[in-house]
Formats: sequence, C-alpha cells, structure tokens
Amino acid sequence: MLSMVKGSLTNILAQDPIGDYELCTRNFRAGKNDLIHVQDGVEISSGRLISVLSLEVNDVVRRCATASEAHCVIDAFKHGMDLLTRLRHPGILRVVKPLVDDKKHLRIVTERISFLLPTELSNGSLSQQEVLFGLLGCAGAIQFIHERGGHLLCDFCPQAVCIVEGEWKLFDFSHAVPANNATSLASSHPRSGIAAPLLDYCSPELVEAFKEKASEDLSVSSPREEKRLKLPDSDIFSFVVVCVEALSGRKAFNSGGRPELYSNQYAGVEKEVAKWFSGQPLSVPRPSFATLRKEQIFATEPLLLLETLGKYDTLDDAAQFAALKGVYKCLGRSMFEEALIVRVIIPLMRREGLQENRLRYALPILLQCCRCVSAQVFVTHLRDFFTALLSGVSAAESFERCGDFAEVILEKMDPLLQYFSEDCDRNEIILPFLERCVEAKLEHEKVTKLAVDRIAQLAEAGGGLKFSDCLPDHLVDLLLSDPHRATSVFVCLERVVRYASVATRQLVEARLIHYAGACASEPGRTTDTLSRALSLVERLHEGFSREHKATRSIPLMAPLLLSPSSEVSSFSRRMIETLVVEVTVLSRPDAVHECRPAATHQPPSVSSTRSHHVSFLDAAGGPPTVS
Repeated sequence: MLSMVKGSLTNILAQDPIGDYELCTRNFRAGKNDLIHVQDGVEISSGRLISVLSLEVNDVVRRCATASEAHCVIDAFKHGMDLLTRLRHPGILRVVKPLVDDKKHLRIVTERISFLLPTELSNGSLSQQEVLFGLLGCAGAIQFIHERGGHLLCDFCPQAVCIVEGEWKLFDFSHAVPANNATSLASSHPRSGIAAPLLDYCSPELVEAFKEKASEDLSVSSPREEKRLKLPDSDIFSFVVVCVEALSGRKAFNSGGRPELYSNQYAGVEKEVAKWFSGQPLSVPRPSFATLRKEQIFATEPLLLLETLGKYDTLDDAAQFAALKGVYKCLGRSMFEEALIVRVIIPLMRREGLQENRLRYALPILLQCCRCVSAQVFVTHLRDFFTALLSGVSAAESFERCGDFAEVILEKMDPLLQYFSEDCDRNEIILPFLERCVEAKLEHEKVTKLAVDRIAQLAEAGGGLKFSDCLPDHLVDLLLSDPHRATSVFVCLERVVRYASVATRQLVEARLIHYAGACASEPGRTTDTLSRALSLVERLHEGFSREHKATRSIPLMAPLLLSPSSEVSSFSRRMIETLVVEVTVLSRPDAVHECRPAATHQPPSVSSTRSHHVSFLDAAGGPPTVS
C-alpha cells in the first residue's frame, strides 16, 4: 500500500506543470533584458487563451558572470512573479496559474499577451491618444503597487509593459523592492549585468548608489535625504521618462549602463521633458501622480472622459449621465480614436444596453459609434447587437416599451443603412423593422413619419427589396387615419407599390378609389392629396388584366360618377371610357387575323397610342421599366 501511495505521489509530482495547456507556435522574448520566454497557449478544458511566461535557468547561468548573480536574477524573478500573482488590478497582467519551479524552468501562466509595448512603439502603430491613455493606465497601476503592494518598482520601463486586447498592463516586477527596504538595499553585482535595474530608467538617487566603490558593493542607502529611494518619487522619475519616450518615439537616456554617460545626458533629457511637461518633474521634490494627471497632455476632454468611464460603476447617477453626455458629444465631433472606442466605449455601452432602463442612454452612443468606426469593427463588435435590437422591435407585441428606442434608431439610421447594405440584410433586418413602425395603430406620430420617409428612401434607391404585401395596406391606413401627413405617405406608397404583387396592387386600387370618394365629400381634404390618389389609381391600371378591368375596375369607378367633386366625376368618366375601350379591343394587331376573317371590320387598336408611355407597373411586379 505504501509503495502505491509513493508511486502515485511520484507521478503527480512528475507531471508537466503546463500539461493542462496546449501550446501554440507563437513564442517570443519579453521583459527586461529579454529574459522571459513567452509562448501562447490554450487551456484544454475551457478553450481560454493564455500565455506561458518562463525563465530558463540555463539561459540565466549563461548570461551571468557569477553563480551568485544568477541566483540573484532567479530570486528576483520569483519575487516579481509572486508580486504579480498577489496583485489584482486592470493595469496588471492577470495570473491564471501561479509560478511552478521544476529546477530547469520557472513557469507562470497568465492571460494571453497580445503585443509588447516596445514593439508597438517602434512600429508606430499606436496613436497619441492611445499612448496617453495607456500611460494613464500605467500610472494607476503603479499607484496601486505603491499603496496596496507596498513596493517600489525602481526601473519602470516599456519592457515591463505588455498589451492585452488593447489595454496596457505591467508584468515584469523583477527589480521591485519593498518600500520599507528601499533605503537599505545593497547589491554586489555589476551595474551592467542583468541582475541590476535598467540604468536608463532609474532615478538619480538610484544611479548615485551605482557608483562603484573599491569593494564593488552597490548600496542604495545614503545619509543625504535627497539621495534616498523614496516612495513614490523614484517611480515618478521613471514614469516621466517613459512618457517622454512613448510620446517622442525616441529613447531619453542611452547610457549603456554607464553612470557617467547617464550624468552627461541628464541635461538633454530635462530639455526633452520640458516639451511635454510643465515645471521640472525630474527634479526633487517631484510631483505626485495626481498632479501629473493635470498636465495639459493628459487633461484633454476625451482622455478625462475615458478615465471617468473606467470608474463608471463607482459614480452616482448624475455623474454617470454627465459622463455619457460628454461621450456622446465627443463622438459627434470624432474626438476618440477607433481603438479606444472599441476598447472602452462599446463594451460599456453594450453592457448598459442589456438593461432596458439604461438602453435609452446607451443606444444614442452606440449609434454614434457606428458613425466613427470601420465596417470591419462594426461587424465584429456591433452588428449582432443591432441585429438583435431591430429584430426585437419588429417582433414586439406592444410598441409601448420600444417606441422611444425606435425613434432614436430612425433618427440616426444612416450608418446602419450603410452597414446593412446588402439586399438580404435589408429584407431580413431593416424592412421588417421599418414596416413595424408604420402601422397606424401605433399612434406614435414621429416614429411613423420617420419610418415612412426611410421606406420611401429605400424604395427610390431600388435593388432587390422585398416589401411585405401588407405594407401598402398599412400606408393606406395611414392616409385614412391622418390626412395631415398624406403627402409623405403618398410619396412612399407610389414608390413601394412598384414592388408589390398584382393582387396587392388590386387591393390598393380598391382602397384608393374609396379614399378618393371620401376625399371628394370632405371639404377639408386638399386638392393635392386627391389628385395624387387619382393619379396613382390610373397608373395602377396599367398592370392589370382586361378581365380585372372589366369585372373590378369599372364597377369600382362607377360610383364616382355621382361625386360632388367635378375633378373626381370627370376622372371617373374618363377612366371608365378608357377602360371600356381597352377591354373591348384586342391589344395585339396580329390577333385580329388569328380570331376573325381579314375582311371583317374591327375597332381600331389602342396599343399604338400607348407605345410611347412609360410602363409604370410591370404585371409581374418589380421596379418600373420603359417599353
């Protein structure tokens, strides 16, 4: 039994520490001095994307001058990874699995690293607004490390920052020291070795400690107060240097680990810093992070709003509303970079949009986002949201709860029409939504008017649109329910009816004839409205069969002969005469010889008199054609 237990424990201890993950092909070096190996992977059980950060012991030994220096590097890595594991902050890389030491490798599993900051800065792929917002995020993370972690980073640098889905995150704390030990730290390793902090990002008080003595002991303690490592002063220095490098695209210091070159370059760095910051932030006493945030480069309206959105959940209702109002205004002026819209604004507004009482705030902002992003971003981040929203409004039993949302969409619909430009999208998503908004029973006048205008706009543009057969009927209902908007409804009806089936057009004919009769007996109806109705009836007849004209059209027109309106009665008389001729005369001249002897007298054909007319309606349905 004991041997079985020992065997089981041996098997467990011998298991691969990253056996739960399937490693991918992408791998690269990262961190200070490129000591950390990073390899992408996928968690087998959940499919979660991860990165494996590892320190190769043999690599460290090879790059160190002495065994003690190698031990110092390994211990510093362990301490940094332990700090990374303990700290939880949006600006710090999240650990998935703590450090595992198998003697040859020290491995830790984290969330997937997308990019490394030095690479992105050298490529120039980041806009200035992205850089500034990323720096503000780093400042918040450093503050958190000071206040909650109780550590001083000593050499905060771009090499210690990675990018995860657009967000800058600190991950290399290999030279961090506890704040209570900051004034008594000592080292006996060469300042140019990998065990020492990066000199180009160290404050002068730390560089002063690097001045070697005969014993080569490097002590950062000093009897002079201004030369001590202080929290947060020493990290403020590093942060300002990184800001200048990220914004200018050039290294500030380039000392190669030599303090004398560092001292010679210091005055030039101060001049470069003065281009971006007021005062002398490198000199003691240095400003706080709160003071740096008030600098002109950081205190722009878009950046302040983005920072506010970062703490959105901690704000009261009034502050949240003020922030959203500012975001809407800045989006309208295109003041946000697309990358920050995708990273900050869209996720928050989509989350807010899940609550009905918050959707009225989120929807206008998301519609503004549509105007500011590319088609690819829309497809990836917004299409599913608007597809679900439009479909929900289309299928809603009651319009009471979604009327306001429909109005907002209709007012800002141009970007949606641009992205839903394919016929299949318009037929399946856009048209059902618009047709739902023109039902007379909705009693939402503004929504109806906007929807009618949008439908008319789409119908005029043409294409393979497929309006439902009930849409013309709904439009006629609108004519009967509200004569004041008859003009815009008639424009829409005239365009939509071209796409309708023959049966639908015949129904519209009957309703319009009854409508004309009603208009003629009501003095309040405008002449223009009546003329439009009669004109549309006449055009509808062009697509009907002679049988329909004889059995339906003429009987429908007959009562209008007695109309009190001279315009209506004259129209009825003229149309009946025309229809009688059309239904009693064969439309094709060659049919005369097919049906009767050539000598038999036939009434003249009217086909020749119509050959120059525009065929407003094709009997098979569809857009107008010229015959």
